[in-house]
Amino acid sequence: PMTVVKHEYSGLRVPKKALRYIDSKPGVFVVSGMQVKFKEVEIVYNADDYVLCEKSESNDALRLYDQVVVKGKNLKDGKIIS
Repeated sequence: PMTVVKHEYSGLRVPKKALRYIDSKPGVFVVSGMQVKFKEVEIVYNADDYVLCEKSESNDALRLYDQVVVKGKNLKDGKIIS
């Protein structure tokens, strides 16, 4: 069997159910200490159950090892969690 690769993508893999839109901008909520922060993402690739997001070294961007919130209600930037 042979496989032909047409495109190759790299980035941070995020479950689609973690993706949120604020002011029509895609992003995810991450746990930072005792707070939830919204981090905008730039989607590089869109699959059935996940997306690949561009990797960045900025503190405001999603980074490797960030704790991404997958489920939650009434999430907002700066919300205190217990």
